[in-house]
Amino acid sequence: MRKFLLTTGALVASLISIAAVQPKEETKVTTDCCNNPIEVTASNSADEISMEIFGIWQTLDNEFVQITRDMDYKITFMRVAKTKALLAKGFISGDQSTLSIERTYPVEETYSSQYVFSPSMKTLVIMKPNSNEAWVLHKVQ
Repeated sequence: MRKFLLTTGALVASLISIAAVQPKEETKVTTDCCNNPIEVTASNSADEISMEIFGIWQTLDNEFVQITRDMDYKITFMRVAKTKALLAKGFISGDQSTLSIERTYPVEETYSSQYVFSPSMKTLVIMKPNSNEAWVLHKVQ
């Protein structure tokens, strides 16, 4: 298992300065549960999570994290092992630099973490709570 240690959070700080996102309004076409096309318009202001967070991400440990919206438009996540076993799930809220994570499985806990995208938006770095380490994820879908 590979781990990356960030001693001062300097990586996150430098990526935040490189990948500063300007507020914009974005319209995307997606599908509902019956595969009917729907348009979603979101203003990407400073108090919202970037739309780029949605999708399937792979960790350096070969686990997968899926981030979606549920029927109530809450942002949800599921972390799955390469064996397809459910490792964690819960809800995410936050803004352009901080995620508030409410984990509901396997234990209930709430924490906040800084996060940042690479300039290509294909790599996501999330600081682990109460730690100098970070999760590094690569977007696969």
